[in-house]
Amino acid sequence: MIHWKLPALCLMVIFCATPVATNADEAAALHTARNELMTLGQARLYMLSLVNADRAKYHLSPLTMDSIAESVAQKHCQEMAVRDYLAHWDLAGKKPWERYNELGGSHNISENLAVRPTAANTQLFLASDIEALQASFMSEYPPSDGHKKQILRPEHNKLGVGLSYSQNINGRARLYLAQEFIDLYGNYLPLPKMISRGKSFQVKGRLFPGVELFQVAIDWEPKPTPMTRTQLNDTEHCSHGIDLIATLSPKSDPECFQLSKQNGQQVFCVRVDPDKNWKSGLYHIEISAKLPKLSEPIIVSTRTVYLD
Repeated sequence: MIHWKLPALCLMVIFCATPVATNADEAAALHTARNELMTLGQARLYMLSLVNADRAKYHLSPLTMDSIAESVAQKHCQEMAVRDYLAHWDLAGKKPWERYNELGGSHNISENLAVRPTAANTQLFLASDIEALQASFMSEYPPSDGHKKQILRPEHNKLGVGLSYSQNINGRARLYLAQEFIDLYGNYLPLPKMISRGKSFQVKGRLFPGVELFQVAIDWEPKPTPMTRTQLNDTEHCSHGIDLIATLSPKSDPECFQLSKQNGQQVFCVRVDPDKNWKSGLYHIEISAKLPKLSEPIIVSTRTVYLD
């Protein structure tokens, strides 16, 4: 599970995934026995139906599939299975936000990962394995219940599922799972891939009706570097940058904000001014917003840019 730090009202963002709606009810009819084999597409739908069934128990709205999140999940699952590791980082040292951005995503993303032994050794998937993976998350107890909390976060509205097998030298198969949760509450214009000291850039977007911009925060961390299998397996929780560089809000920094309403949607443009003290590295540009039914602002977009 990814953990976010939200000190000093620091929040996060991600770029615009192309959502693909699916009928989760169809997935529930895909299995008639616990040993039924499903294709990857069917297994993804079945996982979606299990996630939504668990959310319904807590009176939470159902999720629908997201094609970019699905690609992110599958690519990471396959790499973990082939290289025999389990981590929120990949072999290049990149975290979920950057991997999601690279495939075109601009919203906020959250990740659950798991692996389990399996009797299956084909490219088909057992319904019982899918059920067991989801059940392992939902059976967690505090304080070690981060995966369960992630599934039950009310702001999530999209999901991508990745599944992949690995087989060790003894012929024992394991099934890897990635769940990528998306918070889609607006659309955002692209950011520059590279930023420079002394040169302003703009964070622009349009939020859905009823959603109001709260702040833009910028976090820093060193540029990612390749990681070994041992290093990856030694990692635990994943967060955004390690240093909070700036927090901009309409109240405290009105000169940086241009806000307007168009067709009931808030349109925003935020000027960010990197100064000489900004270090070389990777920066997380995190947009947070207030939602009508939530008491606290949430991160609706996290994107990453580099500064040399």
